[in-house]
Amino acid sequence: MINWNDIQVEQEIAQERYRMILEERKQAQSQRGISTRNREAGAIARLRNWLGAGMINLGCQVKVTCEAV
Repeated sequence: MINWNDIQVEQEIAQERYRMILEERKQAQSQRGISTRNREAGAIARLRNWLGAGMINLGCQVKVTCEAV
C-alpha cells in the first residue's frame, strides 16, 4: 500500500530531476548561443574584408583613370 509520504518523496525526486534537466538545457542553449555569435562574427569579418578589398580595387581604378588623363 502506498502512503502519502511515499508520494511526496517521489514528487520531490521528480522535481529535482526536472530542475537538472532545465539546467542542462540552459547550458546547452548558452553554448549554442556562443557558437552562433562566433559564426556571426566570422561572417561579419569576411564581409568587412570583402568590402575593404572592393574599396581598394575601386580606389586603384580611380587612381589609374585620373592619372591617365
